[in-house]
Amino acid sequence: MAQQPAVTTRQIEVAIEKARNYLVGQQRGDGSWECSMRPNETRVGATSLVTLALLNAGLPPEHPTMAKALNWLRSQTPDETYSVSLQTMVLALVTPDADRLQLARNVKWLEDGQIRQGATAGSWSYHHNRGNGDNSNSQYAMLGLHEASEAGIQVDPDVWQLAQKYWVSCQVNDGSWGYTLGNLGGSGSMTCAGITSLWITSQHLLAADAKAAGDSVTCCGGGRSPQQLERGLAWLGSRFSVVENPGTRGQTWLYYYLYGLERVGRFTARRYIGNADWYLEGAKMFIASQDPLDGTFKGSHEDKVVATSFALLFLAKGRRPVIVSKSRHLPDPDWNRHGHEVAHLVRHVEQRWKRDYPAGLSWHVVDTPSAGLDDLLQAPVLWLSGSRGLDLGPGAGKKLRAYLDDGGFIFAEACCPESAGFDADLRRLMEEAFPEPEFRFLLLPPEHPAWNAEEIVPASLQRPLLGIDYGCRTSVIYAPPTDNLPGGAMPSLGCLWELGGSSKDSLADNYPPRGRRGPGDRHECTCLRHQPSAQAKRRTVCPAGAADRP
Repeated sequence: MAQQPAVTTRQIEVAIEKARNYLVGQQRGDGSWECSMRPNETRVGATSLVTLALLNAGLPPEHPTMAKALNWLRSQTPDETYSVSLQTMVLALVTPDADRLQLARNVKWLEDGQIRQGATAGSWSYHHNRGNGDNSNSQYAMLGLHEASEAGIQVDPDVWQLAQKYWVSCQVNDGSWGYTLGNLGGSGSMTCAGITSLWITSQHLLAADAKAAGDSVTCCGGGRSPQQLERGLAWLGSRFSVVENPGTRGQTWLYYYLYGLERVGRFTARRYIGNADWYLEGAKMFIASQDPLDGTFKGSHEDKVVATSFALLFLAKGRRPVIVSKSRHLPDPDWNRHGHEVAHLVRHVEQRWKRDYPAGLSWHVVDTPSAGLDDLLQAPVLWLSGSRGLDLGPGAGKKLRAYLDDGGFIFAEACCPESAGFDADLRRLMEEAFPEPEFRFLLLPPEHPAWNAEEIVPASLQRPLLGIDYGCRTSVIYAPPTDNLPGGAMPSLGCLWELGGSSKDSLADNYPPRGRRGPGDRHECTCLRHQPSAQAKRRTVCPAGAADRP
């Protein structure tokens, strides 16, 4: 799949710098920005859009341009869906605690503004609960509410439920979405809106792949995306373009579409949409079409300020470092038993490393059987997980060895019930990757850096982890099945990461407080059908003599 890049990192950085300088120069004295698209009605929206773009492009809040913009935005009380939503996205990104009252006001406005009756119930229009809704306003309402929820503002669950019903109802038979309910043909921009909105509602509504209640953990779901979302991705992939808005006449709303495409790729963790590397292809187009003198972009419908902001958001957000790839492999969907585990882990790392603002971290799904070495090397960590088996295709062991030789790291876990199939396949794969007898799994001792690099994990709380030391480092770590532990099976790491959602409607709301846990507490994975004694204590042992296997 990998392609040789036709653009360099330096070219992207120069394009970002030129666009950023142009937008800074367009700021009005009061801190706002204007656009030629309904300027009086949308100044808050335009200012919020530019502010978002500049923040994501690395301009810190304390920069004079940003300070003026944020002060002006805080003084505004918008009354239009785009403006309320975009203002919410800015404040939730920068100062969610300081602006909690404003964010709560905006969430209430958006909740009340959702259309509740008729065929378009669940959508939003330009103004407060008036007329029929459209998919453009509705997606921005979804974005604003989602970012507010991530910042800790409670959103009425009925809003998510009604919105999801709306987006499902207005999908066209071919998998696309149009501007309004009843469109017979969809467009790329509105299909991106549909995919993004269904992704958001699914984060808040789908049955969790892991739950905690008291001292019991129930895990192992299915991780499948909603069928409608997958159909939308298939439609978008079959018509992929970065030079036109698919389904429209040429470049209609091109930059608006490309910003939507960036959200689709990032939210769904796809590096490829169809057969195209969406970011690489988009970056090529932007660099080729940028005005070499003033650094602007001009669309057929968007003016320079708006088009340049969309372009900057695409270029800046799409270059977020990818820190982990989640392997997609056969059997399907066994590789995805915990549909949100890696997303939650990366979000936690962002916050812990203080990388969630302005330039966050990212992850993606890699189709390991068809991936080349360059595809694997896009991320420093490859996460392999499953229960029933692990099929990476012919020659996978040699490919993984090459990945490790070039600095990669493999983290694998046999998760959920009946994981003997994955365990056997993973061991065979590692023997193929390391035919030398000296490279075999050994139990990681309590003093291994895995237990203290980020935070000290007491030996009494450590689960069995196996490692292969290769090249002066532990290159592979494996969490094997724990069915045979004397105290009973332990929940998989994927289960626990799944529980670690970042928003207030986190799956872990009922998880026992950290201070109450101890060696005598059992957090068993009930789907494994183990009921250990309440007095059982965790011990760091190697199940089934795994460390002694060749």
